[in-house]
Amino acid sequence: MPCRLPALDKWLGGNDQAAINRSLDNLYANTKLSDAAERSKWLGASRQQFESSSDAMVKLVVAVMPTLLELEENERHDSGNDVKYRPQYLQGMIDFNRSQGRAVYPDANGTLRITFGEVIGYSPQEGVNYVPFTSLNGVAAKATDSEPFDAPKNLLQAIKEKRYGNRAVADLNSVPVNFMTDTDITGGNSGSPTLNSKGELVGLAFDGNIESVASNWLFDPALKRTIHVDIRYILWVMEQVEPAPRLLKEMNVVQ
Repeated sequence: MPCRLPALDKWLGGNDQAAINRSLDNLYANTKLSDAAERSKWLGASRQQFESSSDAMVKLVVAVMPTLLELEENERHDSGNDVKYRPQYLQGMIDFNRSQGRAVYPDANGTLRITFGEVIGYSPQEGVNYVPFTSLNGVAAKATDSEPFDAPKNLLQAIKEKRYGNRAVADLNSVPVNFMTDTDITGGNSGSPTLNSKGELVGLAFDGNIESVASNWLFDPALKRTIHVDIRYILWVMEQVEPAPRLLKEMNVVQ
């Protein structure tokens, strides 16, 4: 069921597309806040000045501010309850698992963590199998002129000409772009370095598959995957697409 804000509905003056278009047209046609100097004037404005303003954008803010403050207060209340009751919940989980002779999966959300795993694909349903690596071949195959597949023309040209340098992998007949692992990461880990067993940088974690959304609460090693950008792709871009010889020299990377 969609969540609606009565204050916003009242401001719109209707639920149909015409009302929405009318309100938005008025919002941008009758405001001076597109000007930086005008916006600066409001930093020291009083409540009375806000409430008496005829600027359409300011009037919208005045209309929804009580609701926003109420939502903020509700969020503080919920956060307080979480702080109060979460330790009891976790203690219950610890006691139950201990009674079953099982260890408790460590909760490291919001803290520094080191996790380990292996490069591995997965099969979310019958007949569907995702391999561990994607490659430049896939980038070219999916390329369109629209987001999110609007790959730069110079990148596509380098792929077409197979200017792989020494970054290609024989099994892929191309340069690897992304790879998946069964490592356990959480929000905030994007950009974290991915190291191999020798401590060498092999990629950067940046996303997870759709099945990993619930992993903060339930980690399923059969389905949960972290997605990493392959360091060979990063170096290939710096060598063949957007040459950055000074950075490569600084990193002591030899082509």
